[in-house]
Amino acid sequence: MPLYVFDFDGTIADTEAIKIRCFRQLFEQHPLVERIDHFNRRMRGIPRRIKLIQIARQILKLTCSEEEARFIEDCLSRYQQALDIGLRQASLISGVRAFLEQIQDEKRIVSAAPYADVVKVSKNLGVDSYFTVVEGNIGNKGEVLAAYKQSFPQMCYFGDAYADYAAANFAGVPFIGIANDSNQTWLNAEKAFYVHSFQPKPILEFLDRHWSSMQAGS
Repeated sequence: MPLYVFDFDGTIADTEAIKIRCFRQLFEQHPLVERIDHFNRRMRGIPRRIKLIQIARQILKLTCSEEEARFIEDCLSRYQQALDIGLRQASLISGVRAFLEQIQDEKRIVSAAPYADVVKVSKNLGVDSYFTVVEGNIGNKGEVLAAYKQSFPQMCYFGDAYADYAAANFAGVPFIGIANDSNQTWLNAEKAFYVHSFQPKPILEFLDRHWSSMQAGS
């Protein structure tokens, strides 16, 4: 039985623009706001705490561990407050509900976003019941996917960030990219399979080819 695994932000829920805006607001008055914003966009699909640690050390050059800890906790608190308001505006990626309805095999979510956020937004959008497992705040998605593959040789991962693509490659599972304005360049550069919305026919044909070739080679 196949297993369908999904990232959440930018894959199931159209939340990336909301999150990018809320994150940028944390540093709106900082002289390095453009550099931080660029870094955040480049690090999509990575847990927020990890990004903030890297910003503190690589961009802001904070050398005191106590100062770094205060900075991170303050940013996390203000970011979550902004998200609690902003995520109320979230909507579903085009076609995702019909696709989830069509696929009768098991479906799971593996996301870098906090578990509570994923559960809350998916419930608000009315898609929580489609998923048997939700894993949030995952720093290494590749290891999670690889563990799943032990029980589900036929599986796949849907995502929109380069980190999602890298995780699928690490686990040796087919990747289905959900294309948007910000990821088209690297999707083309990597020659990754992608769609602009959840179109069942090309997705299922791609997976059928991949899984058939895998069985033929085993």
